[in-house]
Amino acid sequence: ERLRIDSNGHVTKPHQFHIEVSRTNDQTGYNAGSNFGTPMIFDNVVRTIGTTSSALDTSTGKITVPVDGVYFLEASVYTTAGNALSQGWFTEGSSRMTYSDITQHTSTDQIQAHGMHYLSANTEVGFHPYGATASSITIEANVYHTWFRVTLIG
Repeated sequence: ERLRIDSNGHVTKPHQFHIEVSRTNDQTGYNAGSNFGTPMIFDNVVRTIGTTSSALDTSTGKITVPVDGVYFLEASVYTTAGNALSQGWFTEGSSRMTYSDITQHTSTDQIQAHGMHYLSANTEVGFHPYGATASSITIEANVYHTWFRVTLIG
């Protein structure tokens, strides 16, 4: 069964690609002020649907999408370094993803980004929290504030 329509007309896709990841411990020394195409590292798979844990590369923090399509990307991070973050964006391969920047009007200790993006099959995506003067900060492992999700919409 790959598509389900119940008697009320609700359509579900039990095997549609979805992955949610987090950190198992704090990431120290994160350079939020440069390396624009380098995402922070997520190293723990919380849940998957229609994929396996191997979609996450735990050494780079990048998730590889399986097929061409529109994906909903969302991520959040929290730093214990104080108000160090002013922006966040997604990475695509080794570059900063266009049309994905989320900006804050003042620096903050937490940044969240989300958006729908067309991605080609086998594209690696990541999340880069940014702060111009934050060259070595700690990103806290936090189940409420530090996570990354990628969901295939269609």
